[in-house]
Amino acid sequence: MFAEAGFRAIDNQSDVTGRYYGGFRFAYNPEWYFDLLIGRTESLDSDRIELRGQLPIATTTKNSRIYLGLTANVGIDEPESSPEDDVIRIYAKWNVDLRGFFQNLAN
Repeated sequence: MFAEAGFRAIDNQSDVTGRYYGGFRFAYNPEWYFDLLIGRTESLDSDRIELRGQLPIATTTKNSRIYLGLTANVGIDEPESSPEDDVIRIYAKWNVDLRGFFQNLAN
């Protein structure tokens, strides 16, 4: 079980929003995990559920990996009069060992 508190700034807004979530992390290792969090984002009226997960899908060189991940933040008690936007992000991330990458290019 863990808790998370933080702030988020969005490019097109001048204010900073506080976030307070708590929940569980199910992990095989630090690179392969699934989070289930419940909490609040100050700029939104509804309570929120946040799901996050990531897993490695390929190893390109000795220390370089490609990851596939998902983050979803959805409201659980949104008022019908003013529904709030839910966010779902799917991402691919490539962590590169730069030293090894340039050594491979030189060879």
